Amino acid sequence: MSSCNCTATESGVLRNQIRQARNELKNLRKTIQGLQAQYKKDVSRLEELLKFSKFPESDREPGNNKKEYIKQEPHFEKWQPIGHIKSWFRHKNGTPRQGSVTTLSRGMLKIDKDVFNNPHHSLEGLDEYSHIWIFFIFNKNGETKDGNHAKSKVAPPRLNGKRIGVFASRSPHRPNPIGLTLAHVEYIEGDCIYLSGLDILDGTPVVDIKPYIPEYDCPQPEGLGASPSFSDYEVNKNTNILNDDAFSIQGFKSDTEVQRVNNTNLESSLPVSERKSGNKESVYPEKDVVRRDIGVKNYQQVTTAEWLHNVHSSSLQVIYNPIAADEIKRFSATTEDEPHRLEFLRNDEELKDAISSVLSEDPRSIYRRKKCSSLLYYLTVDTAHVTAWFDDTTVEVLRVKPVKNVAVMEENCDT
Repeated sequence: MSSCNCTATESGVLRNQIRQARNELKNLRKTIQGLQAQYKKDVSRLEELLKFSKFPESDREPGNNKKEYIKQEPHFEKWQPIGHIKSWFRHKNGTPRQGSVTTLSRGMLKIDKDVFNNPHHSLEGLDEYSHIWIFFIFNKNGETKDGNHAKSKVAPPRLNGKRIGVFASRSPHRPNPIGLTLAHVEYIEGDCIYLSGLDILDGTPVVDIKPYIPEYDCPQPEGLGASPSFSDYEVNKNTNILNDDAFSIQGFKSDTEVQRVNNTNLESSLPVSERKSGNKESVYPEKDVVRRDIGVKNYQQVTTAEWLHNVHSSSLQVIYNPIAADEIKRFSATTEDEPHRLEFLRNDEELKDAISSVLSEDPRSIYRRKKCSSLLYYLTVDTAHVTAWFDDTTVEVLRVKPVKNVAVMEENCDT
């Protein structure tokens, strides 16, 4: 009997030792990951310093590929940002993957005086457009593992680990880290453009902007006469992707009516002498008639990858616990309490809508979904620091604190 007790005691001690060893290994892994991240940051910082340092031509390496490329393409050497984005997205966490996720994500672009002597002159006439394309640089990507080669395949969050070609994705990790987003122009004041529908981190360098023109930027069916406007297309509000019926003509329901309008427009483009009249035969060859009868979609149909529509199609339900709901009510753009004063949003209702729209689309990375699903998720929305917890179908907002108060608490913990 005593031997059995000894054996049970020894096995219990061994289990405790194994548990402790596992915990120590886990802590070591975390420490190593932290050191690796810090090392990458230090190397990136040093490379930036070296890149902007002025060295004599003789001190540079003769076989430097970047230098040889710049010699071949000298215009890249003169590139400079036209300005930097000011937004509430200061961290990757909680930044929408597309600007269409929330129209409340406001920001501002100020044209740099180093580019133009009178920067406000460059914006004259832009107030006539409702949207602009913004071309920017993913300046916070970090370096690749080997420092030289970009990955040809990436794993978009919506594919849950499946890899596709980088050029078939909107991934920020590209050979040339150029980003493109469509933003709404709220108003223009002097050399500043005030925007909404942004998905760009604060401080991001912008290299160019162009007005959005539906007649040029939105693919259109041929043979329809006048160019349709932006409102003629059905656009998915969450993904900004044209629906399958995007090229059905507004006001016509049946395929027969679409074919009739299509044929009429094509015929009207011919000289009067060649148009159909009475019982005369059609001037169109029979094979062309067959092609026209297929309908508008066969002329120039917009298609997108199937996974965009099938994966992650349902949004998460966002719920607020009573404490978070009360905390949100303290935020306003006009409050005298500075920590709770909103910078981009107007009131607590807009703040709640902005938080809900970001969280409902699940901004977490694949790693966080699979490996850290039980951990709390933090994000910043305007001047609010949000703490949330994700479930399979819901996300609960637990706390909404002022960013300044959270920063003070972290400083006190560090000291």
